[in-house]
Amino acid sequence: MSTFLAACWVKAADYPNTISGVNQAVNDLFVLLPDNREHGRINPFVGPGTASRWLKITDSGRSTVWNTGTRKGTQRVLFTEEHFKHGLREDAIDVLLEGIGDAPLPGRDALAVFLTRNYSWSTMPTREQLHEVARQKIGLSADEFARITSDWALRCPVLGEPEWSPELIERSALRPPAPSRPAEEPAQEQEALWEPEQESTSEEESAPQEESAAEPQDDEGLGWTQDVCHHSLRDVDINALTRQVLESLANEHMVLPDAEGLVRRCVNALLVGNLILQGPPGTGKTTLARLLADAFEVDLVETTATSEWSPYHVVGGFRTAIDGGLTASHGQVTRAALHCARIVQQDGWEEAEGGAGDDSLSGYQAAWLFIDEFNRADIDKAIGSLFTVLSSCDARHLQATPLDLWFESAPSRRKLWIPARFRIIATMNDLDTSFINQISQGLTRRFQFVTVGVPTERASVEQAITNELLQALASAHRWLHATYGQALPLGSLNEAEQACDAELKRLQIIVDGLRQPDAGPGWPVGTAQVVDVMRLMLLQWASNPNADLATAIDEAVADRVVPQMAGVGNEWQAFAELFEVQGFTATARALRHLADPHHMP
Repeated sequence: MSTFLAACWVKAADYPNTISGVNQAVNDLFVLLPDNREHGRINPFVGPGTASRWLKITDSGRSTVWNTGTRKGTQRVLFTEEHFKHGLREDAIDVLLEGIGDAPLPGRDALAVFLTRNYSWSTMPTREQLHEVARQKIGLSADEFARITSDWALRCPVLGEPEWSPELIERSALRPPAPSRPAEEPAQEQEALWEPEQESTSEEESAPQEESAAEPQDDEGLGWTQDVCHHSLRDVDINALTRQVLESLANEHMVLPDAEGLVRRCVNALLVGNLILQGPPGTGKTTLARLLADAFEVDLVETTATSEWSPYHVVGGFRTAIDGGLTASHGQVTRAALHCARIVQQDGWEEAEGGAGDDSLSGYQAAWLFIDEFNRADIDKAIGSLFTVLSSCDARHLQATPLDLWFESAPSRRKLWIPARFRIIATMNDLDTSFINQISQGLTRRFQFVTVGVPTERASVEQAITNELLQALASAHRWLHATYGQALPLGSLNEAEQACDAELKRLQIIVDGLRQPDAGPGWPVGTAQVVDVMRLMLLQWASNPNADLATAIDEAVADRVVPQMAGVGNEWQAFAELFEVQGFTATARALRHLADPHHMP
């Protein structure tokens, strides 16, 4: 049921059909109590006695309530071509109900309140109003919504306290259907939203559900990693992978220079070995890394390098134990590689046994390590002990070159074989030279470097606003709708374009002038900075349709973009004049103050 509802929500809210898109959709639909560190995410369609009902907020919402599971028959049968990326089948409800069998359906009111828990009701809604808003949220017709629910009353007011607490979910989300009304009982003109609470004696409600046992894992030694390290990446199709990433970029409203060629180079690099995405800030390097991982169906383990990094942070070493002694601690690469090995092992179990294993690992073929700000660390020093291992992703090389975990006390845990499916994707800021370290030729040989620059398209007389800025506006509008759509009277994207047309044209001139000035090297303002500016502008517009958008966008550029221009050099005077000519007076003052702190804005 949770998979079906999440899939409906993905389609209704226009989330991309990617792993990251599903992650976001599931979190938006199912996350409750975001500040509760003990109980963050809930699957209300799992019995109260089941251990997986709650997961801590740091865990993946997708693994809690979704599981992409392309090999899991219980879920893949809902989708066209047995994969969530192709969308739900036309008869998905029939398949769902057949799979559920005699298990109780969620109560119609309970599910409706769950789906509309963030909706601002001005007065107590009728049942019809409640159901209407709920089914529209997930894009189901009235008949479809009725088919997946059971008709029993919520037994508490929708606007009562608490509105939708964990206790209420435990009481009502999976209760069996209420007994049907006797034939002689007269029908009420309008059924109440709640009835007096009654004690439930259903054994079905209180009995804990069976958990699917994961395949046993050898925690005493790491010798098993040698048996799985030779598996190469599966389902290799360069054209299909490239198309998928390009579609995901379009869904994310991202515009990259020579996008097809850039993505193809990244795909080729990852099929061969490790990848570094380099370029100025805000060009989409991190997003591109995540979309590449989605396309390859791998779990991306993310971390950020710092100046304190050493071999301890990368490979591992000793740390202080609770008893005051020393215990082994794995570094970032070791943890990610071990996670990858478990996924590869799980993948083999699923292929051999048709779906047995750990749900949280299912659907992935590997795990990769993503290191943001790679050169913030003295990376040659930190990663030096991996030079031999990283010299090739060839299975024969990796089998002959296990990683030495010298700090492990048990001899059976001192060698870790890196899977041939394991990769490192890193990003490098090649603009902020004041805070980055150089990389040796020895290390650069172990990565393929792909530069992600800023779009080169300039506005023309025929097209005063480029596709990049239009996509940036669409991205900002989608963010505002997802974040504050319930609280703000947000207009459509087309209305936003019309309202902000004059400001977009002025911002386009600013972006073009910064990137490609008449004289000087220019400053590569990234698309992400443009999106930041548009978020602030749209927030003002949504809060007050009569707001002074010219002032709003000027202040947004001054506050978000100018502080990042510290290394702009002698060109700042030309840029300040550009700002003033276009009426960005606050921005010009902020830039002058940045160049000369004694100049008061």
